[in-house]
Amino acid sequence: MDIPVVLLILRKAFFIEMVFNVILPPDWSYATARSINNNWDMVGWGYDGTTRKGFIYSSGFYTELLPPFTANAYVYDINNSGEVVGWGDDVAGTGDRRSFVYSDGFYTEIRPPGWSYVQAYAINDSGWVVGEGHDSFGIPKGFLATPEPVSSILFLTGAGVLAGRYSFKEKRKQYRT
Repeated sequence: MDIPVVLLILRKAFFIEMVFNVILPPDWSYATARSINNNWDMVGWGYDGTTRKGFIYSSGFYTELLPPFTANAYVYDINNSGEVVGWGDDVAGTGDRRSFVYSDGFYTEIRPPGWSYVQAYAINDSGWVVGEGHDSFGIPKGFLATPEPVSSILFLTGAGVLAGRYSFKEKRKQYRT
């Protein structure tokens, strides 16, 4: 005689109580948060009534970000060292986009040689930056910029092919806030 077997699968259900904090720098009309690191530092961008700017929110204080070489700023990511990446439209009104790393009060432009329309989106704890842009032929490609101890940046195309080697020191344009 066959005895039917009934399996009961019990799933443990749980609820997490969530607390929501509004992230909006003082006197800004809107803001969007894009990333948070393990230190609870947050970054994003918004509008202060005149200009789109990036921000860092850390320990209850806001730091506005607007590189001197961009007309606006869109900040996308922050690593656990507090290094921030983003991009903005060229301040000269050329229609170009310029990406940057912000660290310890300095802006450093990140741009593979000959590229335009460069946008940085993420940075890891080693300082490696990924983004996209157009090469010297106008072809859209992704890049990986790696500030090596030997002061060089490697960048890879979206297809994963090594596109070249670039000296970080040679192109390092720092701007103090």
